[in-house]
This record gives sequence, structure tokens and C-alpha cells, in this order.
Amino acid sequence: SQWDKSIGYGGCSDCYGYDTPYIYDKPETKTPNLSLYSPNSGIRLDVTTNQPVVQIYTGNWLAMPRKKVHGGPSLQYEKFSAVAIEPEGYVDAINNPAWGVDQIYYPGRDFKWATTYQFSVRK
Repeated sequence: SQWDKSIGYGGCSDCYGYDTPYIYDKPETKTPNLSLYSPNSGIRLDVTTNQPVVQIYTGNWLAMPRKKVHGGPSLQYEKFSAVAIEPEGYVDAINNPAWGVDQIYYPGRDFKWATTYQFSVRK
């Protein structure tokens, strides 16, 4: 599905940016589960994962000085100047047995996590 929204949160006047988990319709596919694209730079990121959820965080409280190697402390990283894309399992499933998700891994039970981040440039 396509999500074409600006920073903000529909119906929430006190919310800024995103720090939200989203559940994939089809988590284990060979096609990207999530794509980000900038029409300004042409940079595209495709994420493919076997995890059922992705946490999106947009650097809501990021405002901080840059490291010297990134331009020095006179320059700032501004709020919303980054995005974290974090594939994960179901948040709080361990406390919701009705969901039917076994989050306990023990000897003999393999944990298989596969995520690929692929960058490209469209011209």
C-alpha cells in the first residue's frame, strides 16, 4: 500500500512526527514491505523483512549539535531530519496471549530475522 502523508498525525493536534509501529499485510514476501522516496534527491530506500511490524521514528526530538566530522557543533540536526526504520515483532505480544504470538526463544527454537535495506537513485 502507499502512504503519502506529510509530517503530522491526522486528528492529533498535539502530535509531532511519527514514533509508531505499523503491521505489514504480508510480512514474508520477496518484494519490499516498505519504500521511501525523496522527489528532491531521487534517493529511494526499499526495505524487505520477514518481521511482521515496522516502527517508524522521524527524529521528533532530534535537535542537537552535529559532531565535528559532520560539520561541527555550529550546525544542528533539526527535528525531523532523520528517519529510523525498525523491523520488529509485535509490540507487547508477550502480555497479550490472545494474539497467539510466542515470543519466548529457548535452546532448540531458532530465531530467524532477515532484513534488507536497499538504496537506489531515480533520475
